[in-house]
Amino acid sequence: MRYNYALLVFLLISHSLMAQLITHGPVTGGVTPTTARMYVRTTQAAEVRIELDTDAGFGSPLSFTDSTKALRDSSNIINLSGLTANTLYHYRLYVNGVLDTLRGSFKTYPPVGQRGHYKWGVLSCQEYGTYNTFNALYNRAPQLVLHTGDWTYPDYQLPGDHRTDWAIHQL
Repeated sequence: MRYNYALLVFLLISHSLMAQLITHGPVTGGVTPTTARMYVRTTQAAEVRIELDTDAGFGSPLSFTDSTKALRDSSNIINLSGLTANTLYHYRLYVNGVLDTLRGSFKTYPPVGQRGHYKWGVLSCQEYGTYNTFNALYNRAPQLVLHTGDWTYPDYQLPGDHRTDWAIHQL
């Protein structure tokens, strides 16, 4: 019995160490030829270290450390600087020293005055049947995205008589 209890405690602790600690984001924006900003929200206020590298194996990463703020709902926008123009960066994040499961990439813009080639993604109606616009967008890897509306269609998620019984609506 004691061994089963010890095994359960070990599994719970090891699971929490491997758990995803980021609840929203990371979202990269404000990209220029040499800078970017990354939004991140964690389960609670925490130290966040962002590592960027041109190599997906993170052989020589750039490191940026800041923290999410309790007064900002455990979120923050972290400035990334000293980047190289027109370069693809892979990122990974550590929360309180623990590597999170989320990874991604973004590309900096060309130097000012130099032409660039950009792939735009324009989307709306993201919950149209079984078609997931975010997956389709991800597969096309655009550099810029314009969302024109219709984030959700709650009509089909509500009972058919929802217009006659306002008590069933959540406020």
